[in-house]
Amino acid sequence: MKWRSLLGIVLVFLMVGSLTLTASGETWKFAVVYPIVHPFFNETTRGAQDAAKEFGVEVEILGPDTADIGKQVAIVEGLIAKKIDGIGLGVLDPTALTPYINTAMEKGIPVVTFDTDAPQSNRLCFIGTNNVEAGKHAARVAIDILQKKYGSPKGKICISMGVPTQLNLNQRLEGFKEVIAQYPEVQIVDIQTGYGDPEKTTANIENMVTAHPDMDLLFGVDAQAGPSAVVVWKARGLKIPIVTFDDLPDIIAGVRQGIITTTIVQRQYNWGYLIVESLVKAKKGKPLPVNMDTGTIAVTAENVNTYYPEK
Repeated sequence: MKWRSLLGIVLVFLMVGSLTLTASGETWKFAVVYPIVHPFFNETTRGAQDAAKEFGVEVEILGPDTADIGKQVAIVEGLIAKKIDGIGLGVLDPTALTPYINTAMEKGIPVVTFDTDAPQSNRLCFIGTNNVEAGKHAARVAIDILQKKYGSPKGKICISMGVPTQLNLNQRLEGFKEVIAQYPEVQIVDIQTGYGDPEKTTANIENMVTAHPDMDLLFGVDAQAGPSAVVVWKARGLKIPIVTFDDLPDIIAGVRQGIITTTIVQRQYNWGYLIVESLVKAKKGKPLPVNMDTGTIAVTAENVNTYYPEK
């Protein structure tokens, strides 16, 4: 009979432990709000869902279907109104979203930001890439490519930018420009903004290729630049080096095909997992670091199969 008593004690312990993940007898419900619904965040969703299962909580995935600040504000307002237990927010515009982040925090709803931040808000922590350093990483890769091409760093660079209000993209651009400025013979000759829209981004890249036939390198700041550049390069038979961001399937395929020279890859799965883990800790009153830097990796044709084995 002793083993039955011991089993009962273990079951009681497990039940008490599970109650630490509930509020008022109900399972905590968290929301992950993207700046825009995009395949780039698929791994973030998977990470959040895996963590939700592990920690015994529920997670809802939301976001505007276009880069619409008003829509994201409305989503966050709705979550506050229904008293969600915690929010992970990829901030589309820090100026617009900061008051709503602060309102949520004042109402006892913990908020963590990811991918793109609102550093002047009262959010608990930022989870993601140090984007200034990521931009510098991309610039160093670009300089190395130009160095190999000409024997010294020189050449003309065109840039495909995404949503201009997103802090993360502006920080990448800042870091990229900071490094490029150290090389007087390297020029940034054009920057076009596609707002994350595939058609607009593709049209912008086509326009830059036409306007700058002597372009030596294309730098893509957001996740849409790579797929759009692949379309244009294939259509025109171009061999100009491309340095871009992220690991969408079309980007990885472009690396394998030798169209994209290097893509700077982030760790989106970790974002999703850490969002949920951090919100659980916040609900338990545990402290969080102000920043969680998940780092970047340079993926090329030489190492692509190491990071992305073909199935």
